[in-house]
Amino acid sequence: MQLCDDMPYNYNKGYIFLPLDDTALQNLQESIEIRNMRLLKKSKFHVSLVCVKNIESVQEGIGDRIIELFCNFAQKHPFSFQGYTGVFRYVVDKSGERRSLVAMCKLSNLDVFFDHVNRELGLSIPYQPTHVTLYTLKQDQGIGLNSQEDIQKMTEDVTSELSKDFIDEITKS
Repeated sequence: MQLCDDMPYNYNKGYIFLPLDDTALQNLQESIEIRNMRLLKKSKFHVSLVCVKNIESVQEGIGDRIIELFCNFAQKHPFSFQGYTGVFRYVVDKSGERRSLVAMCKLSNLDVFFDHVNRELGLSIPYQPTHVTLYTLKQDQGIGLNSQEDIQKMTEDVTSELSKDFIDEITKS
């Protein structure tokens, strides 16, 4: 569902996200092999901005307030996609049943927003590592990466395992 009146942000499954309409991503090959696993290209792409469901697990009933703070903040300080970092990570969930390939990216104002929320609500929500899930083991079943701890525990840098052409195709956009 769309959030924040006429702004590009959406909310689904406990996440606020920014949809990406990136032609370069749409033109990627339909599948890729990483670590002897065939992964399928996602049908749609986005950057997760805030994992509201994780914040609610810390403080029940706070989700609506987070969304309100997000929309108010975004009106004055829009979040915009700033490009890819050139780092690609292979993600495996705890059970090993879901796997994905993500491209790390930069987004304006997100860290400032987390600082704002933490100050306003007296919380210590970690910055969310911004990334775009490109490929998944099961069609469109990504894996939430909501903190640097998730990045450390569930991912490995596979940039050196990818072709220069593949990296260039994504990072040029």
